[in-house]
Amino acid sequence: MSSSEVNETLDLYEEIYSQLHRTFRWQDKKLFMMVAGSYAASDKRFDLNRYEQLTNVIKKEASLFSPMRSYPRFTIASLLDQRFEEPHIQYKKLVQIYEAFVKGGFKRGTFTYLSALIVLTDTDSSNTPEAIIERALYIYKAMKANHPFITSDNDYPLAVLLAELNEDTETLMNRVEDYYLKLHQQGFRKGNDLQFMSHILSLDQTAASNTHITNSLTILDRLEKLGFKIKPMHYPELSLLTIINASQADLELVHSLSETLNRKKTFKWHKDINGLLAVNFVARQKVTENILPQTGFYTTMETIIQAQQTAMMAAMISSAAVASSSTNN
Repeated sequence: MSSSEVNETLDLYEEIYSQLHRTFRWQDKKLFMMVAGSYAASDKRFDLNRYEQLTNVIKKEASLFSPMRSYPRFTIASLLDQRFEEPHIQYKKLVQIYEAFVKGGFKRGTFTYLSALIVLTDTDSSNTPEAIIERALYIYKAMKANHPFITSDNDYPLAVLLAELNEDTETLMNRVEDYYLKLHQQGFRKGNDLQFMSHILSLDQTAASNTHITNSLTILDRLEKLGFKIKPMHYPELSLLTIINASQADLELVHSLSETLNRKKTFKWHKDINGLLAVNFVARQKVTENILPQTGFYTTMETIIQAQQTAMMAAMISSAAVASSSTNN
């Protein structure tokens, strides 16, 4: 990623955020930082009118108590808009898949919509949505059995991504648990963030767990030497950097991007999100340039970035929900 490409990405991010903030100024600021960041890292040109119309359509078509009448629709609209040429039509299909999830045993809510979106965008799968839903529920229940106190509805999307892997379920869940326990033994804090990290690493079926764990520790050490204070909330980003086999130059670019955002008046109070976006920008660029070491790894990386992007969006949705609750109380 050249300096000109870096500046171009950051300029685009600021411009998109500025448009969103002017139009939706009463909504959660951090949520639109994430939305703007996802557009800046994608190939889809942002069109404010198109995006606003889509959010209005979603709100209008949602039932009275649907989360799509509130802030989650901004996330769903951005992801639909980036991935489809006719997002309005695809939203109707999304609702159909969502209802299939509910019928299949999943609870109604935002994370079930995000799960339905993953199924909707999986054009390479030979499985029917019903087959994925059944397998995802089995995986989610296995996650719940292994970690009953930290597994909740926000883990639905990861269960779906794991369900899309063409792999024996018991083998898959053993690999997830192996990552979780070994990472904890190396000093990572137990909890939902570590579970998420274990899931993302498990999506890569090409590497041995010990290899990714060693690389995770190396990247963690290098980031800390660059000045990052790694918290559990950063574990999903750390796993993404591990998957892309981030070099020292990549990590220095992540640091440079995040520091540039930290110095900007608009974003300086949101350092955690700035770092998170910097990782996403670098990872997306490596995928776009197709310079990853493994042949045929492009589709897998798209899935893993989707998982990390879903994690980011889910975190922002949860944050918006807390903020809304506090305001209403």
